[in-house]
Amino acid sequence: MYSMAAERVSSAPLIGCDGGRIERVSEQLMSDKRRPTPPSPEIVDDMTRTYQQNIRDSALWDPMLREFGEEEAQRILRKFRVEVR
Repeated sequence: MYSMAAERVSSAPLIGCDGGRIERVSEQLMSDKRRPTPPSPEIVDDMTRTYQQNIRDSALWDPMLREFGEEEAQRILRKFRVEVR
């Protein structure tokens, strides 16, 4: 199987290491500092729904219902959102 990464490594300069062994090292691969691709808005929404359901299933939810009532507790819960930084 052929890949672009293999092409970059094979065309990289040869560098000597201890023991006389030669390795191919790609400066491009070594210095590549790309950030991971952020999740899509749909994935973030799914994560938020899961997070909110986990709060409903937790010991925190019953005291929230008692203190604020169901309508206000639901309104507060909608503010609990997953944020991607």
